[in-house]
Amino acid sequence: MSRLSEEIKRLVQDYPGSTAELARRCGIDRSTLYKIFSGQRQPTPAQLQSLLEVLQLPARQSAALTGLLRSSRESQGDRALHRAVSGLVTGLFRVQQALADAHTLRDAALPPLQGEPPAFLADSALQRRWVLQALCRYLESGDTRPLMLSPTLPPLLRELLLQAFCRSEGPAREVWQLFLFARTGEPEQDLCRNLELLRQYLPLLFVDRMNCQGRLCYTAALPPLPGSLLSACLLLPDTAFLTDPETRGLLCIRDPQAVEFLRLQYNRHYRQATLPDFLDTRSHAALPPEEGMFCLGAQPPLHLLTLADAPLPNGYFTEQGLVEFIRTGVLEAAPAAPLPPEERLALVRRLREACSRATLRLVEDRLLPPGLWMEAHPRRGLLLRRTVSGHSRQVLLQEPQLAHAVCRDLEQSRTESLILSQKSTLEFLDYCIAHGATITG
Repeated sequence: MSRLSEEIKRLVQDYPGSTAELARRCGIDRSTLYKIFSGQRQPTPAQLQSLLEVLQLPARQSAALTGLLRSSRESQGDRALHRAVSGLVTGLFRVQQALADAHTLRDAALPPLQGEPPAFLADSALQRRWVLQALCRYLESGDTRPLMLSPTLPPLLRELLLQAFCRSEGPAREVWQLFLFARTGEPEQDLCRNLELLRQYLPLLFVDRMNCQGRLCYTAALPPLPGSLLSACLLLPDTAFLTDPETRGLLCIRDPQAVEFLRLQYNRHYRQATLPDFLDTRSHAALPPEEGMFCLGAQPPLHLLTLADAPLPNGYFTEQGLVEFIRTGVLEAAPAAPLPPEERLALVRRLREACSRATLRLVEDRLLPPGLWMEAHPRRGLLLRRTVSGHSRQVLLQEPQLAHAVCRDLEQSRTESLILSQKSTLEFLDYCIAHGATITG
């Protein structure tokens, strides 16, 4: 039982009336009140305020209880946010495996289904085959109208999108998605939910054949919203797939007028989004560095140290990433001609100086595989990059609130066991500087 619960239980024991009466006067369900007393549940700020008013406590005592609740909520919120940020980072650095898995799936080699799909697909195997066939037909048709995705898609549809686009040939297709972010008055919970939503879609954002564009709406309710046409759906130019949340079946709409109506309605919601340019995988302009930004990548943020008068970045990198730069002279986050050995070591010396003045630390090699990069700009958003064989794919998420939360969590994570100390980081940099000629050779 928490200290807050113990204090509330002690105070309620002195209340002259019954628990049922107290619950009624506070506007709290009696079972909820019992859970608060026993420590099974933490009161909301509004519930605690109602209790304090009914109990008529002195101002000093009320302030102490309010402080206990704030401390407890902040602690729980920090833990939940850390799990959400860790999930996003882990998801980002597992993108490579997700794309490789999508390439190896064999469903597309099955014989094509004949005729038109039924109006309702209850069987998951049939759902998989009909949706995959519709997606492949769209990709082979040359139709340039965008594919439209709802804010939430069941895992099966996300998997089929990944599979179809990874296996397709030809030019990239435009994909529109309308994201719904929660804004319910519980900021930490909203951030955790929104980070989880992004994590689910990370693999789709790095498929070369998908030119993804996303717009963002905030909502006080969780999707789907009745009547808003934002239920889980996949809108192709000639087919609409909508999920039935109760049966987990899939509705298939082929009537041209009905499909066109759904696409027009989607377009209206998309155009009215709160943030019109929330997500873009076509943008390749680097964000200018800013105070408080955080970088994650196997290679340290050396490209930022080449910029005059730029604020020092924070970030985590690996020994393998640094040694690979010294060996090759290639800046992964800013592809250009390899730097000569003397310029490489000059940059490593600047990195050492930066490590002594900013949160730049080494982490375990397995945490940050090469080829992936994240920049969190607290006033601009998240920049994600994947580089394979010299080809770079960039994703820009323009949502400062999320980026600020990511920066805050990464800054607080510096004491974790997998992150080396500043002393260990500086010692390794000194070793690299002293043995630079050997490494480059």
